Amino acid sequence: HPNGLLAGPAALLALLLAGPRDTRIRDTLLFLGVAALTLVPWFAYLAGDAGTGFATVRDQNLAHFRTHVTLADRLLHEGKRYVAYFALPALALPLLGWITVLAVAIRRRIAPPWVAATLALLAGLALLPNKTELYLTLVAPFLYLLAVLTGARRPRLALLLGGLWLVNLAVADGALLLRNRDTDYRSWTAPVVEAVPADATVAGGFDLWFAFVDHPFLEYQRWRAGDLVAHRPDVVLWGGQVLRNPMHARLREQLGPLLERHGTVLATSDVPVYGPLTAYRMDWDAIPPEEETGLDRLPQPEPRR
Repeated sequence: HPNGLLAGPAALLALLLAGPRDTRIRDTLLFLGVAALTLVPWFAYLAGDAGTGFATVRDQNLAHFRTHVTLADRLLHEGKRYVAYFALPALALPLLGWITVLAVAIRRRIAPPWVAATLALLAGLALLPNKTELYLTLVAPFLYLLAVLTGARRPRLALLLGGLWLVNLAVADGALLLRNRDTDYRSWTAPVVEAVPADATVAGGFDLWFAFVDHPFLEYQRWRAGDLVAHRPDVVLWGGQVLRNPMHARLREQLGPLLERHGTVLATSDVPVYGPLTAYRMDWDAIPPEEETGLDRLPQPEPRR
């Protein structure tokens, strides 16, 4: 994952700048050894995907790297993406807390040398195509270390910010639990699961795989409509994240009408938290060639020579 490519060098840089000189070589070797061990499962995953020509890895990442959006366009529109990234105004208080910690640490010269270098390296996060709160996990350890260092020198500030942080989390978690108290994943998927034939190949979003672990399952949220037509699954599930996420707007625009025209509804479901869900049995042969030709497809890799 791109985050892993950034987190490793950032942690190593922090280690080199923070440790005593006489232990840096030993600590660096230890770090590299631990990092190598953490890569073993990743290489095992790649080995399991080798039989398909790394189709899973390729399909998941082609949409990010083969795109018409230039680096300049991404940088110019970072403001809009970071507004979504920090989910303002809901996360305004934690963001204010981090800004305060950074400002005080730098002004009072509490921040060690590795902080500036590490945060500069983590600026590569801005170039990643996805912007969600999940990606804060990469930056969080370094900011937490800085918060501890700052709090040790400014205990009253630490108590104030820590208290506000805990209150904010408690209120946010309580609101989520209250709003979603009737959440029932099984009630959402059960009518659809019962209607899908036992031997059917199923295509759906990642939030539906768990309900169909006994079926050959195609996760199509990173695909285009033309790619789904090429795979020709028996049943297409239409609901959940794919109907709400802005990044799937083009898929909804092309695939939604296609399902309605050439699919037979097997079952439907609708619950407040997850929204509507429909299972379509598809008649792929009924799609006219001219209609199929106009559908988007992910760029295909160059043929092997």
